[in-house]
Amino acid sequence: AEALLAGDFFNSDMAWMDLQNNPLDIVIGPIETYEDKLMGLKASYEGFVMIRDKKETEKLARFKKYMNQLEHKLPVPRLYKKVKAAPRAPIGVFNTVYTSADANVAVKSIAFSLPNDERVRELKGARTVQQKNVILAKFNKIMVPISRRVLMDEFHSYVDGDAFFTNTLLHELAHPLGLNYVKGKNGVTVREALKENYSAIEEAKADVVGLFNVDFFVRRGVLSPELETKSYVTFLASIFRAVRFGATDAHARANMIEFNYLVKEKAVIFDQASGRYGANLAWMKTAIKKLAIDLLMIEGDGNYEKAGQWVKEMGIIPPEMQKLLNNLSDIPIDIEFKFDPVLFD
Repeated sequence: AEALLAGDFFNSDMAWMDLQNNPLDIVIGPIETYEDKLMGLKASYEGFVMIRDKKETEKLARFKKYMNQLEHKLPVPRLYKKVKAAPRAPIGVFNTVYTSADANVAVKSIAFSLPNDERVRELKGARTVQQKNVILAKFNKIMVPISRRVLMDEFHSYVDGDAFFTNTLLHELAHPLGLNYVKGKNGVTVREALKENYSAIEEAKADVVGLFNVDFFVRRGVLSPELETKSYVTFLASIFRAVRFGATDAHARANMIEFNYLVKEKAVIFDQASGRYGANLAWMKTAIKKLAIDLLMIEGDGNYEKAGQWVKEMGIIPPEMQKLLNNLSDIPIDIEFKFDPVLFD
């Protein structure tokens, strides 16, 4: 309450980071900057009320002990990594029961990594929140129907709910990775340097570094080898879900950057006979690593010009993809929340 009145959320963010086993979680404040198309700095107010799924949260505990290693294992020179990795931060699975303001606009979030304040991230890392009921709804009602129309038949069986949940988790765990401040420019955040291009580049980085880390967890027995292939194919199907959010949406632009890069690297292929896409699994891992390096270095260098060039030139939907998207009009773009009236009594 004091933070909302004062407009200074540093202390409340620090306190929120210390919450561990709270059965109910409430997030209120100016959080995401997606709506600021001018500078990418002004945050919109939003609110979440969530109930912890204790059993599912406990399942994710196996990821926590590796968190400090993820920074050191990034595929970039040492100058593009934090000198000191952020402390292990909580990972929680929740069912969302109420959202408001920016959290209840056209496109609903399925997970988040907060706080966004770089000062807090340097000191305590970021909490990862998986919204289980939202993830399941989007996968079953949107992802699966889309995948059947845009992917070649032989890839349908690889579109998997566990892979979608894992990709979402690793995406959020990847947000705090890499530099928060531009190297060589004391005190300038990556967000400030990339301005209006930051959100698209950061979302792409989280997607791709998350996928890069699938191999890390497979090698350590945290994830099964079978899930790696499913993660790549499910990611490809999810691109078609996200690009429908609109040309100005940060996630849509990020997904187009990823898609066009992977097509260029021959990791995503187009089948002329069926008019659908597939994954070149032999090339995917290498292409993902290359893209992760490029994105991490754009952020670390604070390269506004290159970020803008990528968003402009690679944020374009190719004709073959657009034809498939035109045939998805009967599938919802996103879900709509209908909250229990008891919440308002």
